[in-house]
Amino acid sequence: EIAGLLGLHSGIVALTKADLVDASRLAAATAEVQSLISGTFLDGAPIVGVCAPSGEGIETLTRRLDELAGAPLTRGPDRGCYLPLDRVFTKRGFGLVGTGTLRGGVLRAGAALEILPAGIGTTVRGLQSRNRAIDVAEPGQRVAVNLRNVDLEQVRRGDTLATPGLLTPTRRVDVRLELIARENGPLKNGARVRVLLGTSETLAKVRLLDTAELAPGTSAFAQLRLEQPLATQTSERFIVRSYSPMRTIGGGEILEVDPEQHRRLDVEALERLATVAGGDLAEIARRLLADAGAEGIANDVLSERVGLAPEAFATFAASMDAIEVDGARLVARSSFRELSDCLVAAVDRYHAENPQSRGIAAGALKSRLEQSIDEAVFRHALRALAEAGELERHGEIIARTGFDPFADLAPRERVLADEIEQAVLAGGMIARPLAEIVGGRADKRRLVQLLVEMGRLVRLRTYDRAADLVLHERTLQSVKLQLEERYPHPRKFAVKDARDMLDSTRKHVVPIMEHLDATGFTVRLGDFRQLRER
Repeated sequence: EIAGLLGLHSGIVALTKADLVDASRLAAATAEVQSLISGTFLDGAPIVGVCAPSGEGIETLTRRLDELAGAPLTRGPDRGCYLPLDRVFTKRGFGLVGTGTLRGGVLRAGAALEILPAGIGTTVRGLQSRNRAIDVAEPGQRVAVNLRNVDLEQVRRGDTLATPGLLTPTRRVDVRLELIARENGPLKNGARVRVLLGTSETLAKVRLLDTAELAPGTSAFAQLRLEQPLATQTSERFIVRSYSPMRTIGGGEILEVDPEQHRRLDVEALERLATVAGGDLAEIARRLLADAGAEGIANDVLSERVGLAPEAFATFAASMDAIEVDGARLVARSSFRELSDCLVAAVDRYHAENPQSRGIAAGALKSRLEQSIDEAVFRHALRALAEAGELERHGEIIARTGFDPFADLAPRERVLADEIEQAVLAGGMIARPLAEIVGGRADKRRLVQLLVEMGRLVRLRTYDRAADLVLHERTLQSVKLQLEERYPHPRKFAVKDARDMLDSTRKHVVPIMEHLDATGFTVRLGDFRQLRER
């Protein structure tokens, strides 16, 4: 029963001491075994009579084992090292040693690990298997791990060694729980049980999610509320024993680690658990992405939730109907479309409220959204809308494509704005103070601000902020292009080099160089500068 609850699906029965009985007794014993294993995962398994002293049946047993070993494994993909510890001790000349069966991943000498649930960091000093030193341990292998920088008092049987970040200690897990058929009565909601997981044992309270009680021989979705934190992962199997007297009553499979607390008979939660239990990875991912909305899910988190190794997840992600953001996050395509529509609508509302403003600052636009949005997703959506011709970006100012903030200006104001822009453009690299351009006139100040918001004029970011210098955007762009052509990264140049290239004076070039430093176009290295690597 325990082997079946732990997910074993095949095996062989060795009927020992076959030499001590006659043929009729051997046949009777074989029939008894067949009756015992009927209805279990061993039903129909080969039964091989063997005699160790004479070797009778050993060749047949070996052949059967070879056949079984050649069958494909159904174990899920490895996401990292996972080793529950069943014994911990110190050895003279070596230090702390932990032993166990490697449940997943490949363990190598020198690997960084953490001891859970305490979260203590350590590294592998050495590995042994079958009393010989090894460099690498494979899943399913018994292994002794010599650990660095850990004291015996810090680790015990039941703890887990794992790749850092792989497992999250939790006091709550969603499971599919099965009660063995020979139980005398049902398991009631709220029952206190003992949970055996890996090499750990802890008490837990059972919250049945889709039934009031679990009948013998049936299964149900449940949430286990653990009295002690455990470090585990989805798809792991566990055994449940009664609180008192202690006896095995069932077991099951972990479907979700550290979930939210569910209400009983919650249809949405039960549908999600049914999807996870069904093992349809694509459907599991679709549900997770739909629940995440425009916030999306980081690739490493989604990879862990669906149970795929990073290398396998890349191919899987490409098959999803989702938008990948910066190669690190996925957003359902439908959620991304909704976000894009919301952004466009928010920009339209801003234009209606502020008809003479060039556009809305990106940060202010994000704050207008009703839902929480990851910054990378937000920026990706803005780029996509700009590429699609829906929005225009002028630095951090976002506007509808083709929007004209001058549309509502009086003809006289439009003429004045054009005069201001042409005067600054005609000045070339001679950046003029804002006060000089405005001349104390409020109407000019408003129009200059509008031209700055539109990106046609640029207020230089210099060391002397009080100077408040203004330059035309075309002039600044021309300077950038000339620097990129003459001094590509990593070539260095001094102010005098820029002065000669631009055929200007130090007085006028220095403020421009300071602005390029402040905006990240160039990097200052003492008396020299170079373009920032892109």
